[in-house]
Amino acid sequence: MIKRLALLTGAIAFLLACNKPAGKTFQLKVQLEGLSEGEKVYLYKPDTATLEPQPVDSLVYAAGGLVFEGTVDRPLPFYLLFEKHKGGVEVFVEEGTIDVTGNISDIAAVNVQGSAAHDTYKEAINGLKEIDKKERALYQRYVAAQQENNAGQLAVLDEEYELLVKEREDFVIDFTGSHPASPVGPYLINAVVYDLDYKRVQPAFEKLNAEVKSHPFGKKLADRLAIAKNTSIGSPAPAFSGKNPEGETVSLESSLGKITLIDFWASWCAPCRKENPNVVKLYNEFQPLGLEIIGVSLDDNAEAWKQAIRDDQLEWKHLTDLQGFQSAIAREYGIMAIPQTYLVDENGVIIAKGLRGKALREKVEELLGS
Repeated sequence: MIKRLALLTGAIAFLLACNKPAGKTFQLKVQLEGLSEGEKVYLYKPDTATLEPQPVDSLVYAAGGLVFEGTVDRPLPFYLLFEKHKGGVEVFVEEGTIDVTGNISDIAAVNVQGSAAHDTYKEAINGLKEIDKKERALYQRYVAAQQENNAGQLAVLDEEYELLVKEREDFVIDFTGSHPASPVGPYLINAVVYDLDYKRVQPAFEKLNAEVKSHPFGKKLADRLAIAKNTSIGSPAPAFSGKNPEGETVSLESSLGKITLIDFWASWCAPCRKENPNVVKLYNEFQPLGLEIIGVSLDDNAEAWKQAIRDDQLEWKHLTDLQGFQSAIAREYGIMAIPQTYLVDENGVIIAKGLRGKALREKVEELLGS
């Protein structure tokens, strides 16, 4: 009898364990002044594979607030969105009770308490405030220059913006290295640093502890670093091929000149179209000296792609698989934003990357003479 009771007790314990939700439990308490009773509040979290936000729950706001409950294996950034109010609140959720308080009319000042990961995230956001302020001021100057049709000033502001991008990237990379036990650093690098420089980022990644490296954001960063290493200066450019506008196969290998510009672009990309006249001028001047260009389009519309080639008079080789950023070539080169360029030598070795405008011209002049 005692043996049977012991077996029954063990079986019950096993069933309870099997039915227990996986992960660590959390409560996300939301009390925001200005939210209407009856207004829906939506909760999103990153998909574990793509890391793209996915809806997970929604609740109706009541006078006393609302409480989302769930499980999470490790700290992840959840997003609160609101039925009748613009903007959202990002919260790093982890095990425990997390309070979100403040006023919906000042969403940037909403307070989050109870999450150590969110405290680290807030530290980073506060550190970026001065850079954000510079970017807002630069944007106002850019708008004014556009209204005045001041091409010279716009070129200067483009250069200032590139410096600002580097300042933001440097901050995030340094922050990651100085917070090795937090997934916030890899999260920010993946969100902010589009053109990953292996030599700049790898030292910060190496400082991360094993738990952070195994976090989805750590794994994504590790994958990106592997691609960045394979596409770094001095490495052979990954081989690729695709169909040109006439349906014929074009490959990198068959397109090589003394130097070859691999130009990732798309018809819908305004900065790409703005840069195209500079590239046309460069090609016309240096093609006789050995410059070749192969345009890799991230379009998903064949007619729009072909029309842009005609409109911008892009007389070099082109290819696309019409898969946008899901293009196999874009993934192999780690492309997260366009325009993006690679210069390779006659042997297909990468000799420069990320150049456009004046910097691209100067590099081509250096390699081929003027």
